[in-house]
Amino acid sequence: MLITSAVPGATLRYTTTGVDPTASDPEVPATGDVLITGTTTLKARAWVPDRAPSVVASATYMLQPAAPVVAPGTGTYVGPQTVTLSAADPQAVLRYTVDGSTPDEGSPLYTGAIAVTTTTTVQARAFRTGWTPSAVTTSAITITQGTLATPTATPPAGIYQPTEAIVLSGPAGATIRYTTDGSEPTAASSEYVSPLTFAAGTVTLKAKAFQADWTASATLNESYTFDDLPPTVWINTFPYAVARWATTGRRLPATNRPMPQSPNRPIQCPMPQSLDLQ
Repeated sequence: MLITSAVPGATLRYTTTGVDPTASDPEVPATGDVLITGTTTLKARAWVPDRAPSVVASATYMLQPAAPVVAPGTGTYVGPQTVTLSAADPQAVLRYTVDGSTPDEGSPLYTGAIAVTTTTTVQARAFRTGWTPSAVTTSAITITQGTLATPTATPPAGIYQPTEAIVLSGPAGATIRYTTDGSEPTAASSEYVSPLTFAAGTVTLKAKAFQADWTASATLNESYTFDDLPPTVWINTFPYAVARWATTGRRLPATNRPMPQSPNRPIQCPMPQSLDLQ
Protein backbone atom coordinates (compact mmCIF):
# COMPACT_ATOMS: atom_id res chain seq x y z
CA MET A 1 0.00 0.00 0.00
CA LEU A 2 1.24 3.51 -0.77
CA ILE A 3 1.32 6.15 2.00
CA THR A 4 2.16 9.78 1.13
CA SER A 5 1.98 13.23 2.74
CA ALA A 6 1.27 16.63 1.21
CA VAL A 7 3.74 18.24 3.62
CA PRO A 8 7.35 18.18 2.33
CA GLY A 9 9.82 16.69 4.79
CA ALA A 10 7.18 15.08 6.99
CA THR A 11 8.01 11.78 8.66
CA LEU A 12 5.29 9.16 8.22
CA ARG A 13 4.81 6.38 10.74
CA TYR A 14 2.26 3.55 10.66
CA THR A 15 0.78 0.59 12.51
CA THR A 16 -1.01 -2.58 11.35
CA THR A 17 -2.33 -3.54 14.78
CA GLY A 18 -5.32 -1.21 14.87
CA VAL A 19 -3.79 1.24 17.36
CA ASP A 20 -2.89 4.85 16.53
CA PRO A 21 0.74 5.42 15.44
CA THR A 22 3.22 7.04 17.84
CA ALA A 23 6.67 8.54 17.29
CA SER A 24 8.20 5.14 18.07
CA ASP A 25 6.30 3.13 15.46
CA PRO A 26 7.83 2.01 12.15
CA GLU A 27 8.59 4.74 9.60
CA VAL A 28 7.10 4.54 6.15
CA PRO A 29 9.92 3.82 3.63
CA ALA A 30 10.95 6.63 1.28
CA THR A 31 9.07 4.90 -1.53
CA GLY A 32 5.87 5.13 0.50
CA ASP A 33 5.20 1.41 0.07
CA VAL A 34 3.94 -0.68 2.99
CA LEU A 35 3.52 -4.43 2.48
CA ILE A 36 0.21 -5.88 3.58
CA THR A 37 0.26 -9.69 3.97
CA GLY A 38 -3.14 -10.30 5.46
CA THR A 39 -6.44 -8.69 6.42
CA THR A 40 -5.20 -5.53 8.13
CA THR A 41 -6.26 -2.16 9.52
CA LEU A 42 -3.52 0.23 8.44
CA LYS A 43 -3.10 3.53 10.32
CA ALA A 44 -0.64 6.31 9.44
CA ARG A 45 0.35 9.70 10.86
CA ALA A 46 2.74 12.49 9.87
CA TRP A 47 5.30 14.29 12.05
CA VAL A 48 6.95 17.63 11.29
CA PRO A 49 9.47 19.25 13.68
CA ASP A 50 8.00 21.82 16.03
CA ARG A 51 4.47 20.95 15.03
CA ALA A 52 1.83 18.65 16.48
CA PRO A 53 1.34 15.26 14.76
CA SER A 54 -1.27 15.06 12.05
CA VAL A 55 -4.63 13.40 12.43
CA VAL A 56 -4.60 9.62 11.93
CA ALA A 57 -5.42 8.25 8.49
CA SER A 58 -6.95 4.77 8.63
CA ALA A 59 -7.92 2.11 6.11
CA THR A 60 -8.87 -1.56 6.47
CA TYR A 61 -7.70 -4.00 3.82
CA MET A 62 -9.24 -7.42 3.37
CA LEU A 63 -7.14 -9.94 1.50
CA GLN A 64 -9.08 -12.85 0.07
CA PRO A 65 -8.01 -15.70 -2.22
CA ALA A 66 -9.93 -16.27 -5.42
CA ALA A 67 -12.79 -18.74 -5.24
CA PRO A 68 -11.75 -22.27 -6.29
CA VAL A 69 -12.89 -23.98 -9.48
CA VAL A 70 -15.00 -27.15 -9.17
CA ALA A 71 -15.07 -29.49 -12.16
CA PRO A 72 -17.42 -30.73 -13.43
CA GLY A 73 -19.81 -27.91 -12.71
CA THR A 74 -23.50 -28.02 -11.96
CA GLY A 75 -25.36 -30.39 -14.28
CA THR A 76 -26.82 -33.83 -14.87
CA TYR A 77 -24.42 -36.65 -15.65
CA VAL A 78 -24.82 -40.32 -16.54
CA GLY A 79 -22.95 -42.56 -14.08
CA PRO A 80 -20.42 -41.75 -11.32
CA GLN A 81 -18.23 -38.65 -11.64
CA THR A 82 -14.74 -37.68 -10.48
CA VAL A 83 -14.75 -34.13 -9.07
CA THR A 84 -11.60 -32.02 -8.92
CA LEU A 85 -10.89 -28.70 -7.17
CA SER A 86 -8.29 -26.12 -8.18
CA ALA A 87 -7.13 -22.75 -6.82
CA ALA A 88 -5.47 -19.79 -8.51
CA ASP A 89 -3.42 -19.01 -5.37
CA PRO A 90 -0.71 -21.67 -4.81
CA GLN A 91 -0.48 -20.73 -1.11
CA ALA A 92 -4.18 -21.33 -0.49
CA VAL A 93 -5.57 -24.62 0.79
CA LEU A 94 -8.94 -25.94 -0.33
CA ARG A 95 -11.63 -27.36 1.91
CA TYR A 96 -14.94 -28.79 0.80
CA THR A 97 -18.26 -30.30 1.92
CA VAL A 98 -20.75 -32.71 0.35
CA ASP A 99 -23.46 -32.47 3.01
CA GLY A 100 -24.91 -29.09 2.06
CA SER A 101 -23.03 -27.13 4.75
CA THR A 102 -20.71 -24.17 4.03
CA PRO A 103 -17.00 -25.11 4.16
CA ASP A 104 -15.02 -23.73 7.10
CA GLU A 105 -11.61 -24.31 8.68
CA GLY A 106 -12.84 -27.63 10.09
CA SER A 107 -14.13 -29.05 6.80
CA PRO A 108 -12.26 -31.84 4.95
CA LEU A 109 -9.02 -30.77 3.32
CA TYR A 110 -8.90 -31.37 -0.42
CA THR A 111 -5.99 -33.68 -1.25
CA GLY A 112 -7.21 -35.38 -4.40
CA ALA A 113 -10.15 -36.14 -6.67
CA ILE A 114 -13.54 -36.70 -5.03
CA ALA A 115 -15.60 -39.69 -6.18
CA VAL A 116 -19.30 -38.80 -6.60
CA THR A 117 -21.55 -41.82 -7.13
CA THR A 118 -24.92 -40.30 -6.23
CA THR A 119 -26.60 -36.93 -6.62
CA THR A 120 -24.42 -34.58 -4.55
CA THR A 121 -23.81 -30.87 -3.96
CA VAL A 122 -20.08 -30.15 -3.70
CA GLN A 123 -19.10 -26.84 -2.08
CA ALA A 124 -15.50 -25.63 -1.96
CA ARG A 125 -13.62 -22.69 -0.46
CA ALA A 126 -10.01 -21.45 -0.45
CA PHE A 127 -8.24 -20.59 2.84
CA ARG A 128 -4.98 -18.78 3.52
CA THR A 129 -3.51 -17.85 6.89
CA GLY A 130 -4.33 -14.25 7.85
CA TRP A 131 -6.69 -13.83 4.90
CA THR A 132 -10.44 -13.81 4.69
CA PRO A 133 -11.75 -17.12 3.25
CA SER A 134 -12.71 -17.03 -0.40
CA ALA A 135 -16.24 -17.03 -1.74
CA VAL A 136 -17.86 -20.47 -1.92
CA THR A 137 -18.01 -22.32 -5.22
CA THR A 138 -20.95 -24.72 -5.54
CA SER A 139 -21.46 -27.54 -8.00
CA ALA A 140 -24.80 -29.39 -7.85
CA ILE A 141 -24.09 -32.71 -9.55
CA THR A 142 -27.10 -34.81 -10.48
CA ILE A 143 -26.22 -38.42 -11.20
CA THR A 144 -28.60 -40.44 -13.37
CA GLN A 145 -28.40 -44.11 -14.25
CA GLY A 146 -30.80 -43.60 -17.15
CA THR A 147 -34.52 -43.04 -17.65
CA LEU A 148 -37.07 -45.20 -15.85
CA ALA A 149 -39.61 -47.19 -17.86
CA THR A 150 -43.16 -45.87 -17.96
CA PRO A 151 -45.54 -47.55 -15.48
CA THR A 152 -48.34 -49.76 -16.81
CA ALA A 153 -51.96 -50.06 -15.69
CA THR A 154 -53.98 -53.28 -15.55
CA PRO A 155 -56.62 -53.29 -16.88
CA PRO A 156 -55.96 -50.56 -19.45
CA ALA A 157 -58.24 -47.62 -20.24
CA GLY A 158 -61.85 -48.58 -20.83
CA ILE A 159 -65.32 -48.92 -19.33
CA TYR A 160 -65.63 -50.96 -16.13
CA GLN A 161 -67.79 -51.53 -13.13
CA PRO A 162 -66.78 -49.62 -9.96
CA THR A 163 -65.64 -52.90 -8.39
CA GLU A 164 -62.79 -53.14 -10.92
CA ALA A 165 -59.39 -52.53 -9.27
CA ILE A 166 -56.64 -50.77 -11.24
CA VAL A 167 -53.17 -52.19 -10.64
CA LEU A 168 -50.11 -50.08 -11.44
CA SER A 169 -46.73 -51.70 -12.17
CA GLY A 170 -43.32 -50.10 -12.67
CA PRO A 171 -39.55 -50.70 -12.61
CA ALA A 172 -38.16 -52.62 -9.62
CA GLY A 173 -37.06 -50.28 -6.85
CA ALA A 174 -38.95 -47.30 -8.24
CA THR A 175 -41.78 -45.42 -6.53
CA ILE A 176 -44.91 -44.85 -8.59
CA ARG A 177 -46.79 -41.63 -7.96
CA TYR A 178 -50.12 -40.77 -9.55
CA THR A 179 -52.85 -38.17 -9.96
CA THR A 180 -56.53 -38.41 -10.84
CA ASP A 181 -57.25 -34.72 -11.47
CA GLY A 182 -55.50 -34.46 -14.84
CA SER A 183 -52.34 -32.86 -13.43
CA GLU A 184 -48.82 -34.13 -14.10
CA PRO A 185 -47.47 -36.42 -11.33
CA THR A 186 -44.51 -35.08 -9.35
CA ALA A 187 -42.29 -36.47 -6.59
CA ALA A 188 -44.82 -34.99 -4.14
CA SER A 189 -47.91 -36.64 -5.68
CA SER A 190 -49.78 -39.54 -4.06
CA GLU A 191 -47.71 -42.73 -3.80
CA TYR A 192 -49.15 -45.91 -5.26
CA VAL A 193 -49.19 -48.63 -2.59
CA SER A 194 -52.18 -50.85 -3.46
CA PRO A 195 -54.75 -51.37 -6.25
CA LEU A 196 -56.99 -48.38 -6.92
CA THR A 197 -60.78 -48.41 -7.01
CA PHE A 198 -63.08 -45.58 -8.01
CA ALA A 199 -66.74 -44.64 -7.69
CA ALA A 200 -68.99 -44.44 -10.75
CA GLY A 201 -67.85 -41.74 -13.15
CA THR A 202 -64.89 -40.85 -15.37
CA VAL A 203 -61.30 -40.76 -14.11
CA THR A 204 -58.11 -39.60 -15.84
CA LEU A 205 -55.31 -41.59 -14.22
CA LYS A 206 -51.76 -40.37 -14.69
CA ALA A 207 -48.74 -42.16 -13.21
CA LYS A 208 -44.99 -41.71 -13.23
CA ALA A 209 -42.02 -43.68 -11.80
CA PHE A 210 -39.40 -42.01 -9.59
CA GLN A 211 -36.12 -43.32 -8.15
CA ALA A 212 -32.97 -41.73 -6.79
CA ASP A 213 -30.23 -41.27 -9.38
CA TRP A 214 -32.63 -42.03 -12.23
CA THR A 215 -34.50 -39.71 -14.58
CA ALA A 216 -38.24 -39.91 -13.92
CA SER A 217 -40.23 -41.94 -16.42
CA ALA A 218 -42.60 -40.68 -19.06
CA THR A 219 -46.19 -40.27 -17.89
CA LEU A 220 -48.78 -43.04 -18.12
CA ASN A 221 -52.12 -41.51 -19.17
CA GLU A 222 -55.25 -43.68 -18.99
CA SER A 223 -58.92 -42.66 -19.05
CA TYR A 224 -61.49 -44.85 -17.28
CA THR A 225 -65.27 -44.80 -17.12
CA PHE A 226 -66.81 -46.68 -14.21
CA ASP A 227 -70.43 -47.67 -14.91
CA ASP A 228 -72.56 -49.28 -12.18
CA LEU A 229 -75.40 -50.42 -14.53
CA PRO A 230 -76.35 -54.13 -14.15
CA PRO A 231 -74.86 -56.72 -16.57
CA THR A 232 -76.59 -57.53 -19.85
CA VAL A 233 -76.99 -60.83 -21.73
CA TRP A 234 -77.23 -60.90 -25.52
CA ILE A 235 -78.82 -63.97 -27.17
CA ASN A 236 -79.27 -64.72 -30.90
CA THR A 237 -81.16 -67.50 -32.65
CA PHE A 238 -78.30 -69.15 -34.49
CA PRO A 239 -78.30 -72.92 -33.94
CA TYR A 240 -75.10 -72.63 -31.98
CA ALA A 241 -74.30 -69.76 -29.69
CA VAL A 242 -70.78 -68.78 -28.61
CA ALA A 243 -70.39 -67.85 -24.96
CA ARG A 244 -67.91 -65.22 -23.99
CA TRP A 245 -67.57 -63.56 -20.61
CA ALA A 246 -67.64 -59.79 -20.52
CA THR A 247 -68.13 -57.03 -17.97
CA THR A 248 -70.68 -54.36 -18.71
CA GLY A 249 -69.72 -52.34 -21.77
CA ARG A 250 -66.50 -54.30 -22.45
CA ARG A 251 -65.89 -57.72 -23.93
CA LEU A 252 -62.89 -59.52 -22.54
CA PRO A 253 -61.00 -62.10 -24.62
CA ALA A 254 -61.88 -65.40 -22.93
CA THR A 255 -62.15 -69.02 -24.05
CA ASN A 256 -65.05 -69.34 -26.50
CA ARG A 257 -67.08 -72.53 -26.50
CA PRO A 258 -70.01 -73.61 -28.75
CA MET A 259 -73.26 -74.05 -26.85
CA PRO A 260 -76.25 -75.83 -28.45
CA GLN A 261 -79.29 -73.61 -28.32
CA SER A 262 -82.07 -75.19 -26.26
CA PRO A 263 -85.09 -73.46 -24.77
CA ASN A 264 -85.08 -76.02 -21.96
CA ARG A 265 -81.38 -75.69 -21.13
CA PRO A 266 -80.50 -72.75 -18.87
CA ILE A 267 -77.32 -70.79 -19.59
CA GLN A 268 -75.24 -70.20 -16.46
CA CYS A 269 -72.86 -67.31 -16.07
CA PRO A 270 -70.86 -66.28 -12.94
CA MET A 271 -71.98 -62.84 -11.78
CA PRO A 272 -71.28 -59.96 -11.72
CA GLN A 273 -69.95 -60.74 -15.19
CA SER A 274 -72.37 -61.01 -18.11
CA LEU A 275 -72.67 -63.67 -20.77
CA ASP A 276 -72.38 -62.52 -24.36
CA LEU A 277 -73.97 -65.01 -26.72
CA GLN A 278 -73.20 -64.43 -30.42
